[in-house]
Amino acid sequence: MLGHAIQFLGRLSFVYIGGMFSVVFFTRFEELEFSIWKVLFLLTVLFSLFCYTLDLERIAKAFAEGVAEPARRVGVVISLS
Repeated sequence: MLGHAIQFLGRLSFVYIGGMFSVVFFTRFEELEFSIWKVLFLLTVLFSLFCYTLDLERIAKAFAEGVAEPARRVGVVISLS
């Protein structure tokens, strides 16, 4: 259940950012000033959010598949509560 919640959070965050970008881009298009640095910064931010989403999905998959079991054999304590 926790894995699904984390995966939902990861996808929701990327959908939210994508939606916000679309709203700003379409409603304020006339006011936007395009320069190479601003476009590169925007692409960097979007890429970092994409990477964040992927990491959340990997964590969610680990929880969903029970990857925590090998860690317990080594002596690592993982609490899900």
